[in-house]
Amino acid sequence: MLKIFNNTVLQRASESGKSQAAGSAAPAPSSSAQRAKPIIVVPSALTSVINMFNAKKFLEEGTYVKPEAAIEMGAAAKKVDVVVRRMGGQRVQLYKLIDDPTNLPPEEWSRIAAVFVTGQRWQFNRWRESDPVQLFQQTLATHLTLEGRPVDPTVLSWNCRVLKVDEFKDYVNAGVVSQFWLNLDDFIQRKKPHLASAPTAQS
Repeated sequence: MLKIFNNTVLQRASESGKSQAAGSAAPAPSSSAQRAKPIIVVPSALTSVINMFNAKKFLEEGTYVKPEAAIEMGAAAKKVDVVVRRMGGQRVQLYKLIDDPTNLPPEEWSRIAAVFVTGQRWQFNRWRESDPVQLFQQTLATHLTLEGRPVDPTVLSWNCRVLKVDEFKDYVNAGVVSQFWLNLDDFIQRKKPHLASAPTAQS
């Protein structure tokens, strides 16, 4: 399993290394960006509590499975995925899910609404805004950790929400996901209102 993890990390690091590091500020949202899906960024590290192997299931269903367990169950990590959030009734809200924003075209950076934070500064080395203090003024930062695990002091020094999941209690995790969506809705309304009218659909 460790060999599979290492091979996957090396392959994805090589792919992301081909993309260019961007400038310091995201451009103003265009009219097309205003109609596009908000973007949620998860860590690329396979040792993270959340990544592309388990994020979609967690955000859509409130069910937490460790990434290594998700892989054993056959989960595949996509470079880009779509999170379908049920809003009640037949309405759903769509979000773009990625783990490497450096591949985004310039006009899409303003759509990044949320990022899950590991606590390591290098996570943002190749972002347009690499300073977490400044970045988290523009993007909702959430540190997802396991219940009972100490929180990294670096995370506590940032403007970052801390949410704790329990790998054995889905009723707890459903509440954690609900809190994340409430936090994101509030952040978008205050900081990125152009994303408040993002695409919805009928389920």
